[in-house]
Parts: sequence; C-alpha cells; structure tokens
Amino acid sequence: MNGNKRTSLVASLVHLDRNNFLLRGVGDNDLYDFLTALAAHNLQDKKRQTVPRDAELEYVKRWLRERCSRMRRGDRPLTFRQLRQILRRYNFELRNADRNFIDIYAVAQEKRNSFFGLSYLTRVKEHKVKTISYPGENSELSRKAIKDIREICKLTEADGVDSASFYDEEAIVEYFINQYRSLLARLAKT
Repeated sequence: MNGNKRTSLVASLVHLDRNNFLLRGVGDNDLYDFLTALAAHNLQDKKRQTVPRDAELEYVKRWLRERCSRMRRGDRPLTFRQLRQILRRYNFELRNADRNFIDIYAVAQEKRNSFFGLSYLTRVKEHKVKTISYPGENSELSRKAIKDIREICKLTEADGVDSASFYDEEAIVEYFINQYRSLLARLAKT
C-alpha cells in the first residue's frame, strides 16, 4: 500500500528506457505476479522452489535479462496528449479537432530586436502546417506518424532536435504510467 512496487516498476521502466532496453512479451499479469512475489520474498525458480533472499537480486537480473531487448533507435509511440505537450514546447499547437482529424499549427512568435538602439518587434504569423488523423486524445500515434510530424514541423535531428530533446523525461514517465495504469492500480491494492 506504500507505493514501493509501483515506484520500482516505473523507475525500472525508465531506467531500461534510458539505457535503450525495453520489456518484450511481458504482460500486465506477468509484471503483477513478479512484483508481488518479489515484495513478498516469494519468488519461485524453475523447480518451483522459493528463491532464498540472498539470491533474489540474481534472480531479478536473470528475469530481466530474459525479457529485455535493445530498443530500436528513433521515434517511439506517444499519445496525442503527450504529443500536444511536446509540440507546445516548440511553438506548435494541435487545433480544430473535427471528424477524426486535427490540424497542427505553428503559433505566432514574437521577437524583440534592436538596431542601433531602436527596438522593434518581429511577428511570425500563425499558419497551418498539416492536418492529421485524430481518433482521440488518449489514442496512440504510430512511430511513422510521429516521424512524419517531426519532419513536417522541422523537429528532426537534421534540424537540430535530437530524439532526447524531443522526448523529454516527463513524457517518458507519463507514457509508462498511462500504459501501465491498470497494473499500477492493481499493485496499489496489494
């Protein structure tokens, strides 16, 4: 009830992500069983024998090693809600949701310049960049859709925005929390 299992799950997922690994083929039930058994010191080896406490760390390392693989570099899936937050940092907005479509707008930017002591304001007009498919705020975009959006908005590595900059840590943590929301709620009850 104190949050250790939930905290360890999200921290582990973020740690794996930062080191370019992810869990493959592990469902919510697998993670739930693993975390509750670990918290209760009731891990079972292949012979169905309880793993001694002094061997739990080795067991956890082996368990992770068997279920982790290298992440493919490049874009990762995001929800529209997360994309909205990221685009806002780069002066873009999602607007005009209508019939499963939404527009990406470059928003007005103001820049104060000075020339020989005279100050003047430069404004860039807002304009529509692209219309994209929009099934809903919590829907997930594919890697290809994100790649296309980054290219059209000039937010690629070639434009000086690498993936680490584009995907900030808050977005990664929020993605894991949203992806594992039901599992985290189950863990809160144990």
